[in-house]
Order: sequence, then C-alpha cells, then structure tokens
Amino acid sequence: MDRLTFFSQVVTECTNELRDLLLTTYRDKLKGNSNEKLRIKTTVKAIVTAKHFTNQPEPESRDDFMKYSTPLSLDADTVHKFLRLTEENRKVTNTTPWQHSYPDTPERFDQWRQVLAAESFYLGRHYFEVDVSGEGTHLGVTYKSIDRKSVETNGCITGNDFSWCLQWNGRGFSAWHGDVETPLQAGKFTRIGVYVDYASGWLGFYGVADSMTLIHRYQAEFLEPLYPAFWLSKKENVVLLVSPGDPLPLKSPSPPTTPPAEEEQKS
Repeated sequence: MDRLTFFSQVVTECTNELRDLLLTTYRDKLKGNSNEKLRIKTTVKAIVTAKHFTNQPEPESRDDFMKYSTPLSLDADTVHKFLRLTEENRKVTNTTPWQHSYPDTPERFDQWRQVLAAESFYLGRHYFEVDVSGEGTHLGVTYKSIDRKSVETNGCITGNDFSWCLQWNGRGFSAWHGDVETPLQAGKFTRIGVYVDYASGWLGFYGVADSMTLIHRYQAEFLEPLYPAFWLSKKENVVLLVSPGDPLPLKSPSPPTTPPAEEEQKS
C-alpha cells in the first residue's frame, strides 16, 4: 500500500468515526432537551412491517392506497381546549367559545387550535383518510418538536418548514408550507386521503371518490417521524378520522331535470 492510499484510508476512517460521534451526540442532546426541558415524550411509534419494504409501483386506485392504511387516533394530551374530541378520539370539533376542562400538559397546544395524532409515520408507506367539514379546516403532517405554546406562526402547521399542510376554505384548496400559501385548482371533496412514502420523501393529498384525484403533492426530505396534524381555525370545523375500509360518503341526489308537477301533467 503506497503512502497516498494509506493517508486516504486514514482520513476516510476518521471522517466516518467523527460523523457517527456527531450523530450520536445530536440524538442524545435532542432527546435530553425534549424529555427534561419540554417533557415531551420522544418514543417513536414506527410501523415497520414487510408491506413497507417493497418495490411495488406507486398506488393509483383506492384499493392500492388501502394496502398502506394506518389506523389513527387523536392525542388527547395535545388537543387545544377549544376543541372537543369524540367517537373514541377519532373526531374533533371546534367548539369556540366553549372551553373544555382538559388538564394542562406540556404537549397541549395553548394558542393554535390544533391536535396531533397519537401515532407517527416513520419509514415505509402510510395512508389515512379523513372527512372534513367547515371553512378553514387544515390537515397535514408535522414533527413532534412543533412548539405547543407559541403565539408565533411557527407554532402552526401552516407556518414552519417542518410541516406540510392542505387547507379547505369553503371554496377551494390551498397548500401551506413555511408560511407560504399556494392556491390549488381542484374540485370539492369532503373526504381527503393522505399518502406518505417516507423513504422517497413523497406526501400526497387526494380527493377520495369513485376514483382518486391528486390535489397536491409535496417532495421533501423527512428527518423525523411525521405526526398527522389538524388545525381547526373556525367554529364548527370538524375532522373525522376514517377507519380503514369505511365506505365512501354518500353522494347528494341530483335534482330532477323536470319539475314533479310537469311530470304529473304529462301522465
């Protein structure tokens, strides 16, 4: 082995050792700060099964997406006091100005009317559906480190660079990331499907009906587990976590093309 090759090998080995040391120190400090200063649990609820390690193509039909469906519940320790949880913590409603007597916890949102899911996404593919109603309903994913007490926009899932969000304003959809709104051209949907391919960095929001309609798609580098998150900004906003396999919402009946009175006259 010549001298140049020897020195190159030494530099590579030292660099790798330094990298591993820095990563270990970073993780230890992050965990310590979360546990001791914020007292927020850092347990990763990763769902890692064989179905997530696959070279299968991207899903297209609802049945394809349902292969990656993940049952979710809302975390009662995070929910804002103006939000009410029902249906075994699968439904959340904005009840402003009625405040609920939830105990004070470090995890609870104090300023923004938000709630996180109890489960997180880490590695692999994941999918869930929600029924939404009311203007000003926001849904997306965020990191657990989101500020729960801040009045600044970085405590909201629309206002930081580690949250990715879709908004329904009663007229149309908008995408929010890093406090920037992007209006979208999409139809009206009451059921939204959210698809995460963690390793590929894909996050997609779909209108769920007889077919799947892509509303918006993000490409990002995910560095922490992702928690489904919801901001109900106005009174009577409602979000319902749909259980995997629940039927599609019923369509409103189409109005008759001919008034009933005219039909009777013809007969």
